This record gives sequence, C-alpha cells and structure tokens, in this order.
Amino acid sequence: MVKNIFNRLFAKQDIRPPEIIEKAFNSIFNDATSTEWHKTTSQVFEVMFYSQGKESIARFNKEGELIDHRINIKPEELPSVVFETASKKGEIMSAIAVYHFNTLSECEIIFRNTDKIRFVMHLTPSGIIKSIDKL
Repeated sequence: MVKNIFNRLFAKQDIRPPEIIEKAFNSIFNDATSTEWHKTTSQVFEVMFYSQGKESIARFNKEGELIDHRINIKPEELPSVVFETASKKGEIMSAIAVYHFNTLSECEIIFRNTDKIRFVMHLTPSGIIKSIDKL
C-alpha cells in the first residue's frame, strides 16, 4: 500500500497541452529540449525545458498566450545592481530571471546568511527589494 502511494506521488506527469499551447510554445522556444509539461490549474499549463543551455519554465494560459518565462541564471548574469543588493544580504545560492512580454520584470534569488539560514528574495530589475521570506 505504501509503495502505491509513493508511485502515485512521484509518478511523472504525462501531460500533453492543447495544440494551441503547444504551437505557441514551439514558435517561441523553437530550440527547447527536455520538455516536461504540467497543468497547474484548469487555466494554466507550465512547461519545464532547456533553451540555449539554460533551465527554463514557461507558463501559458488556455488560449496559448505566454504568461511568463523564468530562466535559471548564474548570479553574475543578474543586473549588476541586483547582484550588488543581493550580495549584501548573504551568499547567493541561485538566481532566476522572470520575464513578462520579453522584458525582465523581476529577479528571484535564494541566498543564505552568515548563520546559513536560507531566504528567497524578490527584486525589481533596478535592485529594489520587493520581499524577503525565510525558507
């Protein structure tokens, strides 16, 4: 019985999005590899993939419109003001650039302080901290 629960919990979702979403994805991310689709709500489909050697996540609405695109980047690829602001808080563990309509709209950073406590921080591209939450 326990084995069946774990199999269901960790089973790979084999979701295929509607054709309109798949076409939109392929036209925007024509170099994508290792795609893995998930349905997050009845209205939103999310795809994890690699593009230009970087791990990415894109979300589409049911009409096939791109909601946002998140790219896992190296901390040194952050805008310099964001990197400087985040570095003052602690060691940057990971960085994600969030794009809306091909424009960088937010940076999401996981950092740890000198006590090794991890936090997630959201900043504007101009380095203004929007939120910091303990993980």
